[in-house]
Amino acid sequence: MTVSKLATAPLAVIVGITGKQGGSVARALIASERAYRLRGLSRDVTKPVAQEFSKQGVELVNVTLSVDKPEDAYKAFAGADIAFEIVVGKLLIDAAKAANVKMLIWSSLPSHTEISQGRFPLAQFTDSKAAVEAYARASGVPLAVAMAGFWSGNIAGAFYALKRQGDIAIDGSYYTFEMPFPGTTRVPLSDTAHDFGLYVQAQIERAELGVGSEVRAGTMVSMDEIVEEYARGECFGLCRMGEYSPPRLFVVSGKTIVYKEVELDAWLEAFPPIPIKKVLAPALGDMYRTFGAVGCTHFFIVLNQD
Repeated sequence: MTVSKLATAPLAVIVGITGKQGGSVARALIASERAYRLRGLSRDVTKPVAQEFSKQGVELVNVTLSVDKPEDAYKAFAGADIAFEIVVGKLLIDAAKAANVKMLIWSSLPSHTEISQGRFPLAQFTDSKAAVEAYARASGVPLAVAMAGFWSGNIAGAFYALKRQGDIAIDGSYYTFEMPFPGTTRVPLSDTAHDFGLYVQAQIERAELGVGSEVRAGTMVSMDEIVEEYARGECFGLCRMGEYSPPRLFVVSGKTIVYKEVELDAWLEAFPPIPIKKVLAPALGDMYRTFGAVGCTHFFIVLNQD
């Protein structure tokens, strides 16, 4: 299918269209049998990925959404029937409501501070998502909620967690994949870049979903199973992720890889020294420890992708 230019086709506004979630939604709607007009918002429409969408008929809007310039958000949503966002919060809710959108799809997460009863308060990105969801519900905007599961890139790209055990000269050497929560913990594994858009597409198109629906994307599987599958090169069908090609665990092909729970301090020490490590690493650590302490029963599968 191609993007429609007809005024009768619903206009879907996608915030962060160059990101994994926003891009996934755009690709799913472009491929849909239904016709949509698409408007993609980005801080840099010159990016190659943005230009690819432009070639497919997506209207691109170069905008930096800010509470200091709310008029930009209101303008970006003008005429929209459907809105999907991944970053900006209350401003977009207000703008979507002012534009009288027929459905706002919010990419949300459960608050890990709330789920853990305050034990792990550093995963504040989950708290922010949940707070904006609550704001949207209270606003009265026609709302649907989509939750991405445990990103498979958290495994395929976590090269720092892979440790050689034993003497390299000894044939019995093996590798451990080390994270700060138990291997028996079941997480909602999801290939977000590819599949998330399909869930959002279903919310838009399936009569039993739509406004009021809540879709949680992922397949519940234990960390032990994930590492075992990745080590064999099977990886639950998620090996198509181009940004992790080949996935980091595959570089030790032919060696045993086992999951190992480690203390948080050891995991933080191994985390790569990127500029935002001081904020990102503790936040992820608390997210993982929440998984281990209370499980992921707040996630469940409500939609068959077939």
